[in-house]
Amino acid sequence: MDENRAKDVEELFRGRIEAPNKTHILDNIFKGYDNRVRPYYREKPTPVSLYAVIDSFHDIKEDQMRMAIVITI
Repeated sequence: MDENRAKDVEELFRGRIEAPNKTHILDNIFKGYDNRVRPYYREKPTPVSLYAVIDSFHDIKEDQMRMAIVITI
């Protein structure tokens, strides 16, 4: 029975096509991409959304107009 199973598995994998290399796929996607330049440079602004909550204010120094805050993003 094990010999038949081995033949079945071999038959299944005989026509198998090797999956493409992940690095090759990513290299093709990012071909010509310059990570030093923002998206749509010289075309339109890049929208950025941020949700932040101020948890607390502390170390307030009015004479120096300084303070520390804790933010949760």
